Amino acid sequence: MMLAGLGHKDFYRLDPASSSRSSPITHASPPRVQPARPRQGKRILKDAATRASRCAGSSHELRASLQACARGQEPARGVGFKIDLQVADWATVVQRRAKPELWDAFSTAFVFLPEPTVAAQVLCDWPGWWCHPDKEALLQAMGREFD
Repeated sequence: MMLAGLGHKDFYRLDPASSSRSSPITHASPPRVQPARPRQGKRILKDAATRASRCAGSSHELRASLQACARGQEPARGVGFKIDLQVADWATVVQRRAKPELWDAFSTAFVFLPEPTVAAQVLCDWPGWWCHPDKEALLQAMGREFD
């Protein structure tokens, strides 16, 4: 997916960390990206509540994101997902991603922020609404650290 989106292996690094390798919090991340395991994916999906994925979309304005999303469809279908990829202008994607009843996933990109507590994707009000008291407490504690 990364190669499809970015076009050359020098433009990305597969890394499970949520921060750069030099960040003090990176040591808590898994040591490497796990290889694809289609059989395990099928088993997990069989136990999941849904087998369909409605996608708020990807934008033709974010070419790399769209190409990665398009490339990821076949592996997802291979384990049983039904993909409804909807490509729209970015304003429509932003509008649709604010309505959780319209989607299960959307494709986007982020710039690198060395401070994870202000990264949009970990904030409670970011689409996906990852709100959990333990996560919020950890973000607050991290925000108070100087080192």
